[in-house]
Amino acid sequence: YLFAYPITYYTYGNRDFSTTKGITMAYELRRLGNIRMNIAYTLQFAAGTGSSSTSANGGSNGQVSAEGLLQTFISSGQPNMRYSTALDYDSRHMIRVNVDYRYDEGQGPIVMGKHIFQNAGINLLLRASSGEPYTRFAEANESGNKGVVSGGINTAQLPWHYGADLRIDKDFVLMMGKKKAPGVHGKMSKPLAINAYVSILNVFNIRDVLGVYGYTGRPDDNGFLSSAIGVSKISQQTNPTSYAMLYALAYNNPGNINLPRRVNVGLTLNF
Repeated sequence: YLFAYPITYYTYGNRDFSTTKGITMAYELRRLGNIRMNIAYTLQFAAGTGSSSTSANGGSNGQVSAEGLLQTFISSGQPNMRYSTALDYDSRHMIRVNVDYRYDEGQGPIVMGKHIFQNAGINLLLRASSGEPYTRFAEANESGNKGVVSGGINTAQLPWHYGADLRIDKDFVLMMGKKKAPGVHGKMSKPLAINAYVSILNVFNIRDVLGVYGYTGRPDDNGFLSSAIGVSKISQQTNPTSYAMLYALAYNNPGNINLPRRVNVGLTLNF
């Protein structure tokens, strides 16, 4: 609020808007023999004046987005301005495939007279999506993502995202279900069973870029140290080597990269 008494001040208001349009096409293969499969594709368009309640005030994470850039509108002393841009979570294409293959009781290969894979199965989840938008900057800046915009707000794209999760499980029946009294819904109660599983997240150990710096387009380097201003500032430090190492460490944000492969082993009791 410009020229408010006694000083200009900032406050929240319900003024921003966003519009998300899309279409999803899905194919479902119900259990056919031992296999079940789901395939879905989504085409999406998301645009608006802000991706969150702090869009016009700048973000606090120092990452490339419309958040930090629109801070100029508030801090510049200009009237409130709004125009529609691609939102930070806009992802044009999203693909999801889930395949489940399992054997029921009395099915599967027989070894020494036993169905060793009965009540066991394997589930594979595949995901792919186009990268979200981010804002490119024409020059490096010490504080990360600020400066002269190259192009426009959220006009650059992150690379495509890929992911795959795998789960292998098997049921072990500890106690069969008991017959229910006459008149009770269902003939048998549920058996007592343990489900042993191995869950592998990011099974192919894919390195997925989740966020980048606007000047370099890289997730681990904002380009300041190698710029002319950065080289000059390094030379002015008491310990240039220490300054460069600590600065690079501070801006090598692990949140810009997905987690590596993880293997979880567990038991679930069903009754």
